[in-house]
Amino acid sequence: MTTDSNWALDEFGLADLGDARRTARLVRLAQEFGAQPSRSIPEASGSLAMSKAAYRFFSNEDIRSQAILDSHIASSIGRMQSQSLVLAVQDSTSLDWSHHPATQGLGRIESKFTQGLMAHTTLALTPEQVPLGILEQQQVWTRPDELQAKERTKRSVDQKESRKWLQSLAQGAQERMPD
Repeated sequence: MTTDSNWALDEFGLADLGDARRTARLVRLAQEFGAQPSRSIPEASGSLAMSKAAYRFFSNEDIRSQAILDSHIASSIGRMQSQSLVLAVQDSTSLDWSHHPATQGLGRIESKFTQGLMAHTTLALTPEQVPLGILEQQQVWTRPDELQAKERTKRSVDQKESRKWLQSLAQGAQERMPD
């Protein structure tokens, strides 16, 4: 069982970020921000130097978000090992940046008036609803301008956004925990 003092090390200590100092920074950021999840980066950082370090970390193009997620997934699988039954629950999330109209690379999310990104996550839970962690988070994507309804129905499943359900099942739960 993880104690409060080392949870971030257990979750992110194995992240391969190309440099041990980056991994140490990730662990420290997780500890700081995890202790104050509702605060902004400058508020949670506690100092201007820590805030600048956090922003440098998040904007570093050499740090792959998948490497951070992979470390968490490995910890999640470790927690799953002691369970006789694990539920793999999936859901899609809209990340709404409608109030940031200058942001580039976004797509429609709910209507023609909203813009942002989509993400699809598979979360491992016990039957008692205890979260064990993320098993899979498909790439974040943007939706193209809406096709006409009759065009959407003619596409095969592998060309539709709904393929995410089958991909998450195959990549998340079945591949990582076949039994």
